[in-house]
Amino acid sequence: MPSNIVEIITAVAGLLGVSVAIVTFLVTRHEQKRQLAKGLEVALTGSTRLRTGDVARFGNKLKLVYEGKEVADLSILQVRVKNSGGQPIRPEDFVEPVRINIQDALELVSVELINSEPRGLKIKASVSGSTAILDSTLLNPDDEFTIQIVGVPTGVGGMAISEVNGRVAGVKAVVFTDRMGDSARARPTISIFGLPVDPEFVGAIASGILTVLLLNSFLLLTQSDLSRFIAAVRALIGK
Repeated sequence: MPSNIVEIITAVAGLLGVSVAIVTFLVTRHEQKRQLAKGLEVALTGSTRLRTGDVARFGNKLKLVYEGKEVADLSILQVRVKNSGGQPIRPEDFVEPVRINIQDALELVSVELINSEPRGLKIKASVSGSTAILDSTLLNPDDEFTIQIVGVPTGVGGMAISEVNGRVAGVKAVVFTDRMGDSARARPTISIFGLPVDPEFVGAIASGILTVLLLNSFLLLTQSDLSRFIAAVRALIGK
């Protein structure tokens, strides 16, 4: 193989090695920043309705009753709360409790814990009008729990979450994500060297590195070098 082709391949390989080192450094810095940050996420993960018509299919003995009165339907929301940062959120960090405001609710019937990770989290919740209020509690990184909010809706559309607010020391804002809506789904993550990373972050870095590699490669090639390089590649493929 001609020496100039070897030099070009060596240069490209060197650039690729440097690029991998840069990606590793940026991904590590990205994860370090996440570990130092605090974050709290509230996500709507489920929404169902129980109507009189649904109950009637099982016979006349079953009815939907609320406070002694038969109701047309009930609305059930499942909400997940997660420490999405890299630092513990302690009870004293809650300057104001997390409040989940529900719209189109005639009245909320109950708010209860249905699942937690790890098991045994002490979660207390209460109802005030059309708002579910979560008491302060210790949440270590990646701790999460799911609550179920049951209420009587005012209309045919059922209940929905209109707003989530609260004040937590070190958290800029409590993030609300509607996992039931296509436009508001949380972005997925991938794992690189065992670290969770946003695919868009990796894609932007990879695109930049690829552009630099291509530009440097073409700058190193003359017209005759390019012809010989292509011929060498074809010869290798032919073998």
